[in-house]
Amino acid sequence: MTIAEISRNHGIAVSLFYKWREQFLEGGKKGLEGKDPDKSLMKENENLNSIIGEMTIANEILKKII
Repeated sequence: MTIAEISRNHGIAVSLFYKWREQFLEGGKKGLEGKDPDKSLMKENENLNSIIGEMTIANEILKKII
């Protein structure tokens, strides 16, 4: 099927299809720029481990007080 046929079947203008396609492609490019998912996940993991450590220490202190 051509873009014109698909657009006609869905009741949209061909120009709107191309506008949406461009927005989709630009959004994908922006989402991938300079981001390394593994580094991002490792940083989040470090932050969560730090929070868990702080909460564990606070819990131990509270146990000794009570």
